[in-house]
Amino acid sequence: MLKIGIAGLGRGRTAFVFDEFPDCRVTALCDPAEERLNQVAEERGIDRRVTRFEDLLDSGVDAIFLATPMPLHASQAAAALDAGIHVLSEVAAGFTWRDLWLLAEAAHRSTATYMLAENYCYMRHVMLVRALAEAGVFGDIYYGESEYLQELRGPVEQPGPGRTWRACLHLVPGNNYPTHNVGPLCQILKEPVRDVACFGSGNHTIPGRALEDRTITVGHTPSGKLVQMGYDLVSHRPQSVQYYGIQGTRGCYESPRGLGDDHKVYIVGECERGQWRPLWDYEHHLPGWYREMEDKARASGFDISDYCCASEFRAAVAEARAPEVGVWMALNLSAIIPATHDSLAAGGAVIPIPDFQAEVEGGASRHGKVWPDA
Repeated sequence: MLKIGIAGLGRGRTAFVFDEFPDCRVTALCDPAEERLNQVAEERGIDRRVTRFEDLLDSGVDAIFLATPMPLHASQAAAALDAGIHVLSEVAAGFTWRDLWLLAEAAHRSTATYMLAENYCYMRHVMLVRALAEAGVFGDIYYGESEYLQELRGPVEQPGPGRTWRACLHLVPGNNYPTHNVGPLCQILKEPVRDVACFGSGNHTIPGRALEDRTITVGHTPSGKLVQMGYDLVSHRPQSVQYYGIQGTRGCYESPRGLGDDHKVYIVGECERGQWRPLWDYEHHLPGWYREMEDKARASGFDISDYCCASEFRAAVAEARAPEVGVWMALNLSAIIPATHDSLAAGGAVIPIPDFQAEVEGGASRHGKVWPDA
């Protein structure tokens, strides 16, 4: 039985999906807000409840679902790994270079499993496009784009001490929440990101804020594939947080952007010249295992993306293998944050993304490769 502790009972309540698996059980809860902690514990019939993360490490759990404020992820994950406790961490893995190297060194020391809960990688349209890419339908894919555009003015306008971690995203210029953008792109491109350069629009919507209204981050994979990410938390506009586009030598894909638009593909030889075709015409390419997961998630009442994350994590722990979005990929995706900080400070300079695995492990790792198929 894999005993799970939840740290952070806001987003962390999604981790009760583990109770849907016969070999897993949530046995301990941690949250600094005692009223919320006790309420959730009573609702779920859980006796072990603590307000300090350090006490959660001593609660007898085998694994921790880490849903605390993002700036705490790296240090808390490192502490858990050093204690031999497996970690499923909410995004991002870390916010600064120091965070990321701290986590890399802890992963090097530990035999425990680390996985990033990048649930956008398991969304239905992403899984279908990934399956089509793996089948060669788009030919050689050489470009991918995505955007995370969400008007989050509320956290910005919160008063000082009560600010949530989301308010912190507005305090530093750069792309401060990139993993939903780049995780699915890297899954489809089958490569990590090698370098990035970031450019900003300036500050217009909320004068005086450090975060620019819109940033565009461009970068390359090791083979030279181009990626582009848009990031905007303040502009007045409809939300677009699940947009992806890819271009290959035989065709392309684009997500919908509103007003009745749908997921669509253009494939040479299968579509009328210059005419889109619905992505769902290719639904038969969805993997059988994913269809089974959809049925189980629907029956459980949990979102398919969260169900898939939990399933992959428990399987990786049970099989003593690296999970699909393991520590090296987590570090690669999250390194975009401090790299964009550096790039903007240097006038849009190209900033390399370190090979964390090679530098701390010498290229050989019990945690697998930075990219599973690399």
